[in-house]
Amino acid sequence: SGGFGGDGVSEGDGGSGGSGGSGGAICSTGILTLTSCDLTRNLAGSGNPGGSGGNGGSDINGGDGGSGGDGGSGGSGGAIYNTGTLTLDDCNLTTNNAGPGGDGGNGGDWARHGGRGGQGGQGGEGGNGGAICYNTNIGSLTLTNCTLTSNNTGYGGNGGNGGNGGSATLYGGDGGSGGDGGSGGSGGAIYNIGTLLMDKCTLSENNKELMGYGGNGGDGGNGGSADKDGDGGDAGDGGNGCAGGAVFNVGSGTITVTSSSIINNHTCSGGTGGTGGSGHDNGD
Repeated sequence: SGGFGGDGVSEGDGGSGGSGGSGGAICSTGILTLTSCDLTRNLAGSGNPGGSGGNGGSDINGGDGGSGGDGGSGGSGGAIYNTGTLTLDDCNLTTNNAGPGGDGGNGGDWARHGGRGGQGGQGGEGGNGGAICYNTNIGSLTLTNCTLTSNNTGYGGNGGNGGNGGSATLYGGDGGSGGDGGSGGSGGAIYNIGTLLMDKCTLSENNKELMGYGGNGGDGGNGGSADKDGDGGDAGDGGNGCAGGAVFNVGSGTITVTSSSIINNHTCSGGTGGTGGSGHDNGD
């Protein structure tokens, strides 16, 4: 086996999806202090899906299908996205959600004469920080007497399917590979890169909806039939599930927790791998 790549008219690739907006309620780049506030049912933006690749041309040599575009990342910080100095005192952050990643676009199919199928796009990453995303190593995040409950990270987008290879008299085109699924976002309540100080706080039941799952891998395209047939495309891998049911701390971040309860938070499942494309075997 082993497919023939067309030298004819190949089609364009799909464009990448845009990222979702961050900070469902508040996006702060300076100094922000919140006292005795409730931030509830806020949602960061969703990543948009990638565009599909165009189908290959019908030139005698066989045009390849275009690749699918990658899905956009979900917005981070379901309630608050902060890159400055943030202080919360006696606040409740409940049922906020980071944005989901967009699906990858499907690869374009052949038209004829043994063109290759396009590659599937990658799924977008889910948004981080179901309640708060503190995305800087400058400044600090301080929480006192706060409750963060039932917040969720974003799920990863699914990988796009690979396009099918073209059939021909001599050489069949190979199927395109499926795109990998995007990983679920991290930090069901808080995603921290900087300095985090928590005193007398409760973090519970975050990611209980298991929303931060990894996206599924795209299926590989089928190989085209011919005297020498095309190979099926490889399947995409599933994305990783969310990490840090309550708090995810990036390596450069520091956390100090005193007199607080962190109970019954959850991580999430990874995505399912795609199915490989079927090849043909008529012999040499």
